[in-house]
Amino acid sequence: MEQKFRFLWLPTVIGRLCIFFFFVTLVVALLFLLGNFQDFLDSTQVLLLHLFDVSCTILVVSCLYYAGVLGWLALRRRLALHLGRFILALATVLVFGSLYVGARYLLVWL
Repeated sequence: MEQKFRFLWLPTVIGRLCIFFFFVTLVVALLFLLGNFQDFLDSTQVLLLHLFDVSCTILVVSCLYYAGVLGWLALRRRLALHLGRFILALATVLVFGSLYVGARYLLVWL
């Protein structure tokens, strides 16, 4: 069954997209935290918060889509569900979804 999963390109592309946006979001968050200690301008901090907002949104949507594709493949094609990847995608959605809400809260007050 693993042989069939290798030829499907959609889960691979979406998984790599999730990894890319995870690192983009992580870099933007680290720049924001570094800017608090390095006294970045207020406009730069707001820009970093907006970038974090956008990258979190794309990350959460792509991880939800990835979990949906994995679930669909498990049900429809009778392929083995990669439970670790599925749980990791849903955990990413929960963690970065809550960080998104926190960033939106900060943007309201700025």
